[in-house]
Amino acid sequence: MVICLLCIAVARPARSDALDPVLFVVPEFPPLTYRADGGFRGIGIQRVGQLLDKLELDYEIELALNYARAARLVEIGQKDGFFLATRNEQRERFAVFVGPVYINRWTWFLPVSSELDPGASGAHEHMRAASVVGTNTARWLKKNGFSLGLSPRSVEQLLKMLDGGKVDAVLLSAPVFQHAVETSGRLMSAYRGVVQESKPMGVYLSRQYLRKHPGMLQRFNEAVESLAPEWQ
Repeated sequence: MVICLLCIAVARPARSDALDPVLFVVPEFPPLTYRADGGFRGIGIQRVGQLLDKLELDYEIELALNYARAARLVEIGQKDGFFLATRNEQRERFAVFVGPVYINRWTWFLPVSSELDPGASGAHEHMRAASVVGTNTARWLKKNGFSLGLSPRSVEQLLKMLDGGKVDAVLLSAPVFQHAVETSGRLMSAYRGVVQESKPMGVYLSRQYLRKHPGMLQRFNEAVESLAPEWQ
């Protein structure tokens, strides 16, 4: 079920050639995209908002529980796009990636007392690891043969699994993990991080939407290129 917490419509003077608002859905994934104080917040909202303003496009945003649900709504044609997202083969089947809008650091987090090395040869054979369901980090763990615990639907649940010893390590976006730790009253000093790799994040636009609006993909790409120096 999608939770429609807020629709953002950017008011512009009426034009005879005005397009219908672009319908976006974003996951609850602070601090990248989330709801707080009656509105949408996060680096993803800020940067994609800049992008859409530059394109002079009206848009609406709804919130979904997680990435899996957000992607599904785009796949079945209920929404035109979702963000911020990294690329994967499944998403490419029904949508086209536009970016990068943000560079995300996939990072392993372990208890500070742990001596496990996620990068060691054969680590996947003995290290229990997990991420949030529907994310590319969860897909990466499965693809690379890591023994997974139950994939939780939120970062808060994932953090409890790590603290409770149900998994040995979690793989997650660094700012997302840090936000969860800080908002829960925990201390980052209780964990140690090991960067796995950096991944570009951007906007996924549905292929159906792009077929209906020829030239829109080029416009998006040009706008991203023009804003890139500001985002670095």
